[in-house]
Amino acid sequence: IGQGFGVVFSFLFLFLKELGDSGLVMGVSIMVTCVTEVPVMYCVDTIIKRMGLMKSVFFCLYCKSMRFAWYAIMQEPWSVLWVEGLHGVVFGIAWAGATVYCRKIAPDGMGATMQGFFTGWFFGIGAGSGSLVAGPPHDRNHDP
Repeated sequence: IGQGFGVVFSFLFLFLKELGDSGLVMGVSIMVTCVTEVPVMYCVDTIIKRMGLMKSVFFCLYCKSMRFAWYAIMQEPWSVLWVEGLHGVVFGIAWAGATVYCRKIAPDGMGATMQGFFTGWFFGIGAGSGSLVAGPPHDRNHDP
């Protein structure tokens, strides 16, 4: 999931610009992603309890896949808004689920340390490697 975030953070706005966006859709898409996080974060405890931790994580992977599939067929910038709400679902459930899991597997007194390692892997190694892996194909398809 971290790699997917790295790809989106690094290349979605470049893609929207290529589709003709002047910046308005980019701003609205950020608003949609943030607004959808709020209700998901509010309800995430109930969601994880009903689905179970691992099913919740797999659901997030499915939603992330659907988001990428939509990007692949998108023809105009405004259509991105149809799937940007999935960010709130994916981030809200995945982040809460990961913190629960980190606390669960951490030795006594090491919960915060485990969450720190997770954050480093998610946003550091995961997002960084997602950007590195997606960069060369993007460059090959966009040579001047």
